[in-house]
Amino acid sequence: MADNAVRYGFRYVKSRYGGGNAPIQEAWIATAASFDVNAGAQNVFLGEGDPIVQLSDGSVTLGVGSEGTDSTTLLGIVQGIKQYYDTAKGVMTAMGPGIPSDLAWGTNLARQSRVYFTPIESAIWAIQVDDAVTATTEAAYQAFIGENCRFVNTGTSGQLRAFPKLDISTHATTNTFPWKIIGVSQTAQNQDYSGQNVELYVISNGTLASNNAILGI
Repeated sequence: MADNAVRYGFRYVKSRYGGGNAPIQEAWIATAASFDVNAGAQNVFLGEGDPIVQLSDGSVTLGVGSEGTDSTTLLGIVQGIKQYYDTAKGVMTAMGPGIPSDLAWGTNLARQSRVYFTPIESAIWAIQVDDAVTATTEAAYQAFIGENCRFVNTGTSGQLRAFPKLDISTHATTNTFPWKIIGVSQTAQNQDYSGQNVELYVISNGTLASNNAILGI
């Protein structure tokens, strides 16, 4: 079979608590912030599907996975752009793949870059794995359910996005890893378990207990 088609980043599947819609919050991005993948893509856009971490000044930036020193606490997953200042046109906009890197909005808060995000602990997420050798069958992926995993930004030099994926080779019972595997996607887009881009369901491995019954998909 052919590899599964690439689907970008972390995607909302359903609420962990029975709500019909994803909870949405706003976050701001510091002036001239740069979003870079360690030893990979530089100056990428920050947009839908990207994990974010909150900094000490209250702003957010791209979360780091196993490609570097993991972000200690992920805040959420970007769901869309609220606004950023288009320096070429001199207007506010929400167009494009995300917030551009190195965008200097200065001290004018009306020009502040802002994104919408869903808190990481509130949802079940779909995410594709980063290799095709750790597991090659559906049964092998099912055996990982209940284990924990790191994620990794896989964007390479010249790419415009960070391309987060689940670093499946790190699967372990280690509960300090940020994601818990709770299921294997059964969608039509996830049919080849021997190739690239197999999709799993994960939840935040925080203080909230995992319960496979939550999945119900």
